[in-house]
Amino acid sequence: MSGDPDPNDPRGVRTNKWLMDFTEAPTRNVTCCFPACFLPCCAAFRMRQKVLNDDLSKNTCCMGYAPGADKFQACFSACPNFVSLCCEAVCCTGPSLSSTRHFYQDIKDIQNSPCDNRIIALTNFCQIFACVFSICAMATGMCEDGAQAISLIAECMFMCTAGCMAAQLEAEMTQAGGHGPLTAGEIDRMASPTGKTIDR
Repeated sequence: MSGDPDPNDPRGVRTNKWLMDFTEAPTRNVTCCFPACFLPCCAAFRMRQKVLNDDLSKNTCCMGYAPGADKFQACFSACPNFVSLCCEAVCCTGPSLSSTRHFYQDIKDIQNSPCDNRIIALTNFCQIFACVFSICAMATGMCEDGAQAISLIAECMFMCTAGCMAAQLEAEMTQAGGHGPLTAGEIDRMASPTGKTIDR
């Protein structure tokens, strides 16, 4: 749960900072944070739209960040842009939102926040713990109510984190003091195969 930058993380040693971290998002960008918390799929879709300036022809599966995303690209390309992003936002909400944030973060050269690192690590831990506990409960037939309670807590944690992540990203693009929206040139450079030079 350390908030220290990972020495192997290229995003941990950058000079630019986020306008706000996750703890500030609920109060400084309320209009995005709370809707995104309760509708994370819609938030994942809308944030990708906003980052790509509504040009979904530049969209790829998890923007190439998720492991194995390239394996789905043929299927992704065969579908209409709107449909493929809908499928990604619904079926892979967490990776979809995280990859949009990474895409913007890499272009604008923004470093990871220690606070955000802790919250993301805690969210991931809760998801893994809930999964393991549920499997044990199914295998033994014991503590099923406890497994459901833990799964509910993990889901609430995920939704809160998704809301804060969407609010942070939206504020960075639209509020004064942020790094602003991406330009068409920045998007083309990173979305093209030759532009993906950043270690993800």
